[in-house]
Amino acid sequence: MGCTGSGVGSVCKRLHGHAVDAVRQAVVCHARPVAEPIARVTLADVAAAAGVNPATVSRALTRPDLVAEATRTRVLAEADRLGYVPDRAARSLARGRTGAIGIVVPDITNPFFAAVVRAAQGAAADADHLLLLGDSRQDPAEETRLVAALAPQVDALVLCAPVGSPAPAPTPLVLVNSVRRGIPSVVVDQRAVVDLAVDHLRDLGHRRIALVRGPVGYWSSRQRDGRAASGDLMALGPVTPDHAGGVQAADLARGVRATAVVAFNDLVALGVLARLHELGVSVPGKMSVVGADDVAVAAMAAPSLTTVAAPVDDLGRCAVATALALVRGETVRAQVVLEPWLVVRGSTAPLRRARAR
Repeated sequence: MGCTGSGVGSVCKRLHGHAVDAVRQAVVCHARPVAEPIARVTLADVAAAAGVNPATVSRALTRPDLVAEATRTRVLAEADRLGYVPDRAARSLARGRTGAIGIVVPDITNPFFAAVVRAAQGAAADADHLLLLGDSRQDPAEETRLVAALAPQVDALVLCAPVGSPAPAPTPLVLVNSVRRGIPSVVVDQRAVVDLAVDHLRDLGHRRIALVRGPVGYWSSRQRDGRAASGDLMALGPVTPDHAGGVQAADLARGVRATAVVAFNDLVALGVLARLHELGVSVPGKMSVVGADDVAVAAMAAPSLTTVAAPVDDLGRCAVATALALVRGETVRAQVVLEPWLVVRGSTAPLRRARAR
């Protein structure tokens, strides 16, 4: 219905007038001037408050051993009171460094690499560095592109389980679970991974043990292949290092009548468990399964997964420590080898128990 008639018309006019006033008030309200941003506290501000030269403030913050204790205490107190935050960009420029470490992984969705990155980030933060992350998605070309893109932006690079062929570069480079001549590396002893799993299964009476190989591009997989070449294991694969690869591995293991499986990693082992469950094969009743890495989800599986644990925290922290040592011009070890250990859970059992079922 339209606004007709004198009474209704006057009401409409009054309502219209109120609406216009409300809009005007809203416009006035939103048109209020924006407050000026709070000025950043500078080194000079701290110096003035502490009654010292700016150079003294700089030394107190970066080289406290060069400043008298009383002066240092006064400077730090004033910096804290004023809320002074060092300018990372300016400090990096003065040092000729970026204050950042780059890390490239083949698959950030793999919990093993996520754990390595978390440890690396903690080590970088302890050294007052940022960590820049790249995920190559297991693509050698993408890995090369990421390394080239990150190198100018960081002081050093950490390359985890590279799928390509990294070469020594002007930017300090450290490898994780890979070995290349002329590049420092931090690795887990891969032969020990296999030996711990196989010895455990042999102690349980198993002799038909299948070793599931990982991608041929992985150094860790090639190291384990050497162990399989001894002839006492049945090598299967290679398979992709994920759940789907485990599903494939389970079918392969059934085909060779294995009573036990040593998977390339925990994700593959979980795929093996899932496929065997689907086929109605009891674990560990009819087949025992061992993983590798001991990612968090391994303990949550049903049955819980027996695995060979990797020192992922040490991997990440040692890699960053090595990278920072290279930045400082220090001599580092060509290779740091970390030892794994066996974690026995519910997915392995004696062979005689398996036969009884």
